[in-house]
Amino acid sequence: MSNNILVTGSPGSGKTTLIEKLVNPIPDKKGFVTREIRKSGRRTGFEIITSDGERKLLAGIDIDSPYRVSKYKVDVRGFEVVIDRFFTFSNQDVLYIDEIGKMELFSDGFRKLVRLYLEADNLFIATIALKATDTFIDEVKQRKDVQIFTIDHGNRNTVYSKLANYLKENRYG
Repeated sequence: MSNNILVTGSPGSGKTTLIEKLVNPIPDKKGFVTREIRKSGRRTGFEIITSDGERKLLAGIDIDSPYRVSKYKVDVRGFEVVIDRFFTFSNQDVLYIDEIGKMELFSDGFRKLVRLYLEADNLFIATIALKATDTFIDEVKQRKDVQIFTIDHGNRNTVYSKLANYLKENRYG
């Protein structure tokens, strides 16, 4: 199996949950997941939660930004400040990103980070948009050194088991 693992699937298929379940038990990790922010049952934005526990708004309906995906405006500057710490990592760190998607791709720094992680010898696990919204997503998916798993409600437990076994066999966590 490649050391660059990409998980894709439709929204709501369980990509973020799968990544969290895989990396949570690993002590040496560096990265972040993206979670919805809900108020009164209504989605109002998205936040990133880093491996060191910081929470930072990525996008919201009430922020001021020229960068937009649907009704959500993306805080690119704030995002870049947070991800800056992820450019330095040790050889033992498992690297992870949720998600290589539209909102994150407004950031040139994020694109550089993804390339750095793909070129590292570390294990890199990421979720990636199912449908290409950017040529960068196509480029990442077409690399010969990535293995892509497409999940849905029917196979997500099987994919999780396969990846968790791989991590265990290779002594990650």
